[in-house]
Amino acid sequence: MLVGSMIPDVNPGQARALLDAIEKHRPSGPLLMPFFAALYFAGLRPEEAVNLREKDMTLPDTPDTWGEFYLTTATRTPAGSGPIPAKSATSAA
Repeated sequence: MLVGSMIPDVNPGQARALLDAIEKHRPSGPLLMPFFAALYFAGLRPEEAVNLREKDMTLPDTPDTWGEFYLTTATRTPAGSGPIPAKSATSAA
């Protein structure tokens, strides 16, 4: 099924398989996997996820509970064009 402008739906199983494959890719995979997980599971824009820090998160205690991201800025592309307001997001693990 296609949604939006020709973007295929990705189900949670497909997303987890993709994240597993990203994480196994060395050397950058372990750093990129959380970035892509935030995009998929929390619906963040890349410019929001790139600014996310551990202090901005409340992570869930178990896989079936919710965590929270506290977003304050987003970085525009190209780099150096300044911060923009970010939306709030709550995410399941």
